[in-house]
Amino acid sequence: LSDFWTPMWRHPKCAGRMVRAAWRRYSAEVATPGASPSYAELGEAFELHTMHLLRPHRIRLSHVGGRGDGGIDMRGHWHFPDESSVAVVVQCKNIGKRCAPNIVRELEGVLSGLLPQPTVGLLVCSNEATIQTATRVAASQLALIYIYIQGAHIANIILSHGFRMMLPHLHVSYKLGLDLDTMQRTERPQFVYKGIVCTE
Repeated sequence: LSDFWTPMWRHPKCAGRMVRAAWRRYSAEVATPGASPSYAELGEAFELHTMHLLRPHRIRLSHVGGRGDGGIDMRGHWHFPDESSVAVVVQCKNIGKRCAPNIVRELEGVLSGLLPQPTVGLLVCSNEATIQTATRVAASQLALIYIYIQGAHIANIILSHGFRMMLPHLHVSYKLGLDLDTMQRTERPQFVYKGIVCTE
């Protein structure tokens, strides 16, 4: 596992410092002090980081990952500015390579088992989607969202056709900003519901 641990954080597209911070918080409570984290522990650290990043977008989640979770890492509800809400399930993939279409198919299978309850499936990855994956998500008839987390920020969001049909008043816009560390312009995606940014 030490061979996995070291190159993991050198990968330029990994969640990096924020996942390590989540790991430190997690290890202080659960893991053996001073031990190298296991693959499962790294995955749970990324899930905690994801929960932290989604909360400001009014997505409230509870961690349910573990044996018998059916492929779901978190469940909760997405609360919109007009006081309505929708059920949400989340799959997190802390991977060192680009997100492949088979990961999308896995989440589609989970969502199909939850029907007919209206539920949004969030696929959160620590790496970018391949062209084939982005196409698969966008064309899906189920309510899917692909979210790419890069470090401390959400870097990209892809909405499926099924999601647009289910929630036609919600879309993604990009907010311009400035990275004070690099002094480069940034574009951060944000959810907009009926003209109002989904933020706390």
